[in-house]
Amino acid sequence: MTGIEPFGLENFIILFFLIGAAIGLSILCRKRKWNREVVLLVTGVILLFLEIGKEILLYRYRGTYSWSDFPFQLCSIPMYLSFLSVLFQKDKGLKILLSDFMMTYGLLGAVVSFAVPEGSIYSIWSLTAQSFLWHGILLFLALYLMQTQNDIMEKEWIQNATNKKRVSNLMMMYFLVAAFAIFLNVLFYRISNGSCNMFFLGPGNPQVEILDAMKEKYGWLIETGVIIFVSELAGAVLLTIIIKVSGVKNKNEKL
Repeated sequence: MTGIEPFGLENFIILFFLIGAAIGLSILCRKRKWNREVVLLVTGVILLFLEIGKEILLYRYRGTYSWSDFPFQLCSIPMYLSFLSVLFQKDKGLKILLSDFMMTYGLLGAVVSFAVPEGSIYSIWSLTAQSFLWHGILLFLALYLMQTQNDIMEKEWIQNATNKKRVSNLMMMYFLVAAFAIFLNVLFYRISNGSCNMFFLGPGNPQVEILDAMKEKYGWLIETGVIIFVSELAGAVLLTIIIKVSGVKNKNEKL
């Protein structure tokens, strides 16, 4: 048993150290000017091993595989994108887009997880530690990318690229990733008995009280549309704020 209660003393102590470590490590990586691709690769490898460990522990704990734990939730995406960023580092436009997605939705995922800690607390301490550590790493990655994105934009600004284009590209990427999540949820709906709920979209069971209520009252199409709209809006607003705060500007446009 973990002995951790949501918003209890232990919960706040864990968050204090996680947030402090994420901020400190991101600043250290930037100050030491560590190679950006190396940082992304190491982060991706750590996330991959954490995910493998989580899947093994959950299977042993439950005795069967739960499709709700399939590693394609929004907070899982930075794990894949960190590898893709290294693999396609010479594609300037793609590198900027992947970084924007990781720092925007990675930050959102970490903040939501910390604000609603129930989903991170299990009856097994190792799973609880994995979940908190995972979201702490997402926070580190988002903060690190915010600090290094300026360097990329200054050195590798694409001809005719604009900050508004960055936001629209982010929204399009989220839509495509969400569409793939819906495809998975529909594809594995029967075999998972409705437990496949990537991004909480599609016909599967959201397993979140407010989303369950929305689905029951209005149907999964409305529930899915609302989640996509809110997620798109949140991502667009957050990236706009990040761009303004960072001061990255195209010479021919002000956002």
